Amino acid sequence: MKKSKSNSKEKATYLKIKQGDIYLIDFGEYRNHVKGGVRPGVVLSSDHENIKASQVLVAPVTSIKHKHLKKQYRNDVVVDVSKENGLHSKSVIHAGNIQSVDKDNFHHRIGTLEKTKQGAMVRGLMYTLGLPY
Repeated sequence: MKKSKSNSKEKATYLKIKQGDIYLIDFGEYRNHVKGGVRPGVVLSSDHENIKASQVLVAPVTSIKHKHLKKQYRNDVVVDVSKENGLHSKSVIHAGNIQSVDKDNFHHRIGTLEKTKQGAMVRGLMYTLGLPY
């Protein structure tokens, strides 16, 4: 069943998305090496931007439960399971694969990234963007 536009706008208006929050997000179809499907994502954009914008900047999160247990790229951030972040398995945040996602694609909040991991995420983003850190 397709959502009506008014429902979508209502949902987007009432979401209180904050930087560092982890949401279950529909990233759409997989395209080449672009992460897709419904998966966790970490909110990167500022709280101020998240209030007024219809799109939110996020980094996809992938479980590494059945994969290699080390980060693959310098800008990846490995996150262990915790009550605070709400993840169910050891995961990696892909800071090199940031995406702008419509608020209508956000399902529900899972948790919040721990402050130490938020710092690592910022460093990963700075590396991705070629900024000194």
